[in-house]
Amino acid sequence: MKYLPIFKLLSAYPFLRVSVHVFKDLNISEELGRYRDAIEIGKNLVMTALKGLHSKKEPLKSFFCVGCELSCYSCKSVGNFEDCNLCMKCFENCRFSCGIVTDEDIKRSAKLSVLSYVSAKMLASNLEDWVRMRFAVREANSYARALEEERDEVLKLIALDLGIRLKGWDTHVSSYVRASSRIRSDEWRLLNRKLSRGFVKTTRGEVLRILEEFLRERIFEKVGFYNELLEPYLRELRSVAVRERKVDLELGEVDLNCLPPCMLEILTEL
Repeated sequence: MKYLPIFKLLSAYPFLRVSVHVFKDLNISEELGRYRDAIEIGKNLVMTALKGLHSKKEPLKSFFCVGCELSCYSCKSVGNFEDCNLCMKCFENCRFSCGIVTDEDIKRSAKLSVLSYVSAKMLASNLEDWVRMRFAVREANSYARALEEERDEVLKLIALDLGIRLKGWDTHVSSYVRASSRIRSDEWRLLNRKLSRGFVKTTRGEVLRILEEFLRERIFEKVGFYNELLEPYLRELRSVAVRERKVDLELGEVDLNCLPPCMLEILTEL
């Protein structure tokens, strides 16, 4: 099945931008009309984060190309993705079959996942910034937990999609600084790390932490389009946000909208 590994990957991780290769002509407005359940799922994702909870993410735990004997691809980057440009042409000729699961079922699962993610992003983008921040923090952390159980090649492909440059498990200094600047710990300061030929010595676990920071940034980004189908779901979220916006601190009730961005980020991570 053409692009099979990517469809399976998107079912678990719909935030990946490689989705443009498999859903080139996806009309969001039309598809949301067909997949109304995607909006409901998206609303539930935002609602879960709004209430300070984490959504459940299931890791993929496999990558069809690794160990496959069909030899559908000739790209040497599959598996390490260090020199990959994310063209995804290596997956165009996939001939692997999933048996009883039809190609259409696999595509539908991936499309539903992507549309649910897009719906959640649109909803969060039309709520107050503190809600969008809380959503980004909770979702990024939930995905990071799932990624702990993933195969290395899946983790490296996702890191590449997020813009993280790796060499083995070492992280390019530009990617490292971008993430570490938001991690409040002395051990993450660049002067406390080993640096060789532009790459900072990092472990797999530390790459996961870096990935979480990059993912939080991506999820926090606003989307510039909206669909009227979201309106009733948005009203429901706004009513809950009104009840959640007041935080009981030692100083009394504080309106989250009055806090500076740095304090807002700290509170949303609690």
